Amino acid sequence: MNIAKDIENLPTGWTIAALGDHLERITNGLTVNQETEPPGIPVSRIETISDGTINFDKVRYVRDIDKQKREQYLLKSGDILFSHINSDLHLGKTAIYSSNRPLLHGMNLLLLRTRKETLDPYYLHYLLNLYRKQGFFIKIAQHAVNQSSLNQKKITSLKMPLAPLPQQHLIVSEIEKQFSRLDEAVAALKRIKANLKRYKASVLKAAVEGKLTEEWRRANKTKIIPENMGDMFNSKRVLNYNEICKHADKNGEPKPKKPTNIDTKFSLDEAVLNIMPKIPKEWHYVHIAFITANAPDSIVDGPFGSSINVKKDYTEFGIPVIRINNIAPFKFINDNLKYLRKIKFEKLKRHNIVPGDILFSKVGTIGNSCIYPKGMQEGMLSTTGSCRIRVDDALYHEEFLCLILNSLKPIFNRIASAGVQPFLNMETIKNFPVPLLNLIEQEKIVKRVDVLFSVAERIETHVDKGLLRAERLRQAILKKAFSGRLC
Repeated sequence: MNIAKDIENLPTGWTIAALGDHLERITNGLTVNQETEPPGIPVSRIETISDGTINFDKVRYVRDIDKQKREQYLLKSGDILFSHINSDLHLGKTAIYSSNRPLLHGMNLLLLRTRKETLDPYYLHYLLNLYRKQGFFIKIAQHAVNQSSLNQKKITSLKMPLAPLPQQHLIVSEIEKQFSRLDEAVAALKRIKANLKRYKASVLKAAVEGKLTEEWRRANKTKIIPENMGDMFNSKRVLNYNEICKHADKNGEPKPKKPTNIDTKFSLDEAVLNIMPKIPKEWHYVHIAFITANAPDSIVDGPFGSSINVKKDYTEFGIPVIRINNIAPFKFINDNLKYLRKIKFEKLKRHNIVPGDILFSKVGTIGNSCIYPKGMQEGMLSTTGSCRIRVDDALYHEEFLCLILNSLKPIFNRIASAGVQPFLNMETIKNFPVPLLNLIEQEKIVKRVDVLFSVAERIETHVDKGLLRAERLRQAILKKAFSGRLC
């Protein structure tokens, strides 16, 4: 397939040309030991052009290189770096070098240097961008696991609509003028998205600190828990945050008072309490184990569910297996589910999930939380990156716990253990403090957050549609440009 053949009625003076006939040079990059930090000469990597520009924050450095190689691989103004080995999403990305800073051409990117007397490098850059967006490179590439590739023969044999050189310059100028206006609009839309993200974070912060229900608390002196649960409330040693923090250090910051008579297995950690949000005096901090569906001595088989690797037992149908990529903030991703035979599931039932359970990511991207939705059949956890929390509905709404956990992601990351990936162990999760408050107030907070989030999400939907329209318009501009209809 040649996209150029699909472009009919080219203007007079235009031709269909092979790319190789208008290249001065096409070559692979320098293979040499690279350092992650200066000193040295910057050298390009695949990541250097990931956003379609030369990003000097994503280079490495070459310290020892002889003069001949240095001159051979130093980029010149107008050189195009072409990603010919990459995932399908990034295959065919290009960027033009136009900097005064020296940059060596590194491996895994092809250098395309045009014959500037016949082919404007920016004209080619924009044309290759159009080809990539239309999926042409994916169709002609060789495919392997997780990556695709284009060899030099396929690239040099590419057919392209070639305008006379003076008109190429005009086309490039018009593309950049129209893209500049689009870039301003896209930047404004992205600012709105960033502001919406900050707005939602501020809503969650206000929710956790009790600010969304201040007036309700003043009007309603409701007890935290039913009177018949008072004995359990006391036996589990609920701590009042303000009591713990009533002593201040020399800088005026809250200084936790060492708690006494705390259950040794599930105790509130002073250091963690000290970085938690300050909550209203009517609320209390308790460990997560307190609000779960079973008593702490049955915590492993009851309210908390660990995960297990059952990849070798996946089947086409059966019990759904929930993995960490199914867990997003406030949203269960019901895509690409795996399944397990029922007979195998019965042997591993302690890892089960039922609708209403909280799913929590505890490895890598820590703190993503969602509710296993109603209408789903009983499933099970897989991989070691997640856990299930089942709340006591006499004490807690699962929607409120989901809200709390997602809002406290920065704290989870601060207390996570370091490793190849940050992680939280189950004891840390069980002991983690969450606020305990009246069920009615919990419900009011959840509803208020839902209302505020729905407004933000409606705006975000319009913004996303605007970004999509901008991208479509960008491609329409390129299509017009290379069919001779732009200028």
